Amino acid sequence: MTTLGKILVVVNLVFSLVTGALIVMVYATRTNWHAEYVKRVDEQKALQANYKTLADRIEKERNEHNASLVPLQAQVAKLTKERDDALAEAQVKGTEGGTAMKNANASRGSAVAAAEEARLLREEVVKLQKDVAKRDDKVFAYETEAKTLRDRAVSAEIAYKSEQERARELLNQVMELTKSNQEMKVASRGAALSGGGSSGVASTSLKPPPDDVRCSVMEVDPKTGYVTLSAGSDAGLAKGHVLEVYRTRPEAKYLGKLQVVDARPHEAVARPVAGQRGVTIQKGDTVASSILPPR
Repeated sequence: MTTLGKILVVVNLVFSLVTGALIVMVYATRTNWHAEYVKRVDEQKALQANYKTLADRIEKERNEHNASLVPLQAQVAKLTKERDDALAEAQVKGTEGGTAMKNANASRGSAVAAAEEARLLREEVVKLQKDVAKRDDKVFAYETEAKTLRDRAVSAEIAYKSEQERARELLNQVMELTKSNQEMKVASRGAALSGGGSSGVASTSLKPPPDDVRCSVMEVDPKTGYVTLSAGSDAGLAKGHVLEVYRTRPEAKYLGKLQVVDARPHEAVARPVAGQRGVTIQKGDTVASSILPPR
């Protein structure tokens, strides 16, 4: 094996190790953030359910207190009216003699007793209003806590989406490294076959297509290896253009290069670039000007 071959083997091994490490990082990052996000969502749902239950109970108690105040207020108003009527009647009949005065005193005593009872009722009303205020404070505290938890859940979701974007970037890096690795393998085989002489097909014969071409493989001829693409001359493709072909499912995989041999308005025919081995192109594989979309 030549020195160049040894160097290429070492570089190939390094790229394989880096690719594996990136794939593990992507998987771990996506798994950890997704689990944390699901946990936060479950906590928020549980707290919202507890808050709703407590709010319903407090609202029920408030309605019951308000309902109990209605008859008490009516009774206070009735006793106050009776006291006022008794006082008015005593004043009118004050000059009618001792009997009328006694009746007035008795009425005044009843009015005083009614006033005392009314005072006690008012104190009870004030106490009930204070209890309602305390419950309102509790409701406000629970609402504040629920808002804080909602904010935390939103923050967790934002962080999760950020990690998703980072994972996509790492996946693109993995695909680029795979592509470079595949190209180095092709170059290594070409160098081994030529024995350090001519490199075979000149790179100047590979024409780049427009930057925004992106389509898919519609058909594959297993005998000739030719593939039919879902884009043609209407997308800017022409004979000699070289495209990248890769697969995203079930796992990301770089497949190599395709060179257009014929282009029609809505489809084109291409073949794998010479020197690529061990590559199986399937229907549905993605074909594009480059692996990364243009910015």
